[in-house]
Amino acid sequence: MAARPAEAFHAALLGRAASRPTRSYVVALKHFCTYMLRHRDDELVLRGGEAAQFETHVDSSWGNCPDTKKSWFGYCLRTSSAAFMWRAKLAPSVALSSRDAEAIAAVFAVRAMIGVQILLYDMGFLTPEPLTLHVDNAATVANSSTDMVHRDSRHMSMRLAFLREHVRRDLVHVAKIDTDANLADIFTKILPGTTHAAIRAVLMGVNASL
Repeated sequence: MAARPAEAFHAALLGRAASRPTRSYVVALKHFCTYMLRHRDDELVLRGGEAAQFETHVDSSWGNCPDTKKSWFGYCLRTSSAAFMWRAKLAPSVALSSRDAEAIAAVFAVRAMIGVQILLYDMGFLTPEPLTLHVDNAATVANSSTDMVHRDSRHMSMRLAFLREHVRRDLVHVAKIDTDANLADIFTKILPGTTHAAIRAVLMGVNASL
């Protein structure tokens, strides 16, 4: 959270490697610092006067940590103007498939969504029910509304049960979104410059959509 949303993954990636500062790490760190200094005056714009439309985007890569084979995932909660909460994190366990990696990410996102909803309710703000969780993985969307567990995902049954419980209680609605429109893609991998800039503009509130 100390970094702006579009830079959260890069900061987390560099932070994890800080204990082993190789020559390539120093080069990457210098590039990152140069980028941050160049954009130090950029502001995250949250506009008022509009009906709040809360939505969450979540995404996960699969096994893209070369050291641990764990998956990077991330999510962002946003209103109709910009992101107000986000996270980029290395998954706590190794996922045996991209389906399982997405399920881990979805559970972390739902926990954040429920926490924010409780906070806003205590402050007197009403949020739409259910809250929308955008996922670009069809299997995760299907698993959120069925009791069937794939035979290769039995070890994920507890996480899937948590996700289904919140869907059935109408607290969360899991919706399929195209990968190209998933804002959380920026929290899981290093993207091409044009793609990074386009997603960053939406998260910072400069543009309304991709």
